[in-house]
Amino acid sequence: MGSFAIPIAAEDSDLYRVDTAFKLLTSKDDQVAALALFELNAVVSARFGIPSPSDQDLEKYLNGDQYRERDNTHSSIWTITRLASFRQGIYWQFDEGVPRIKFDDLTLRSSDRRRILHSLRHKLQVRCSKALIEMPNQGKVMECVAQSTASSHFLTNGKFTRFCDFKFIIPARLNLLPLKGAQTWRPASEKLCNKCDKGELETLPHVLNHCP
Repeated sequence: MGSFAIPIAAEDSDLYRVDTAFKLLTSKDDQVAALALFELNAVVSARFGIPSPSDQDLEKYLNGDQYRERDNTHSSIWTITRLASFRQGIYWQFDEGVPRIKFDDLTLRSSDRRRILHSLRHKLQVRCSKALIEMPNQGKVMECVAQSTASSHFLTNGKFTRFCDFKFIIPARLNLLPLKGAQTWRPASEKLCNKCDKGELETLPHVLNHCP
């Protein structure tokens, strides 16, 4: 979160829910796996109004397809997993009741059950990092920050950093300082720096490196 590598609790919660559901369905204990699949079939049967759900029906349900209104409106691990999967863009596939999940270009099968959470979390971090780097303003700042470990030394221990420094550093790392050059709605004539006569845009690199 905010380029500080702080996990977002809501996203972590969703990944844990998907991890729990997947491990129930792929449990080494045959009775646990059979009971989990039975309960999932019961929920899908009630929501879709069909007696014997197929693998495709299980996929449609967990992947967020619409269902007819039924009396089974109680929350369960499967309703929660359905919502969590939808929010994070995780897709379920079934083959004779055995699940696998897809997250972007990552596919996880029952043989990967021990590293489901780690793999999903790593993929989410990569996705968030890529989205941040591709941003027109924040991406440029991240390129500069990544060039030296000194740019992030204060994140782990806070040494030699005052509270007033943090008030500047956090917006600066995200290029969110109220500088005119970063405000796209302003006309070009209003984006120039007021502190110097170089005719440069008032951007973060200019203020830090070039403005006298």
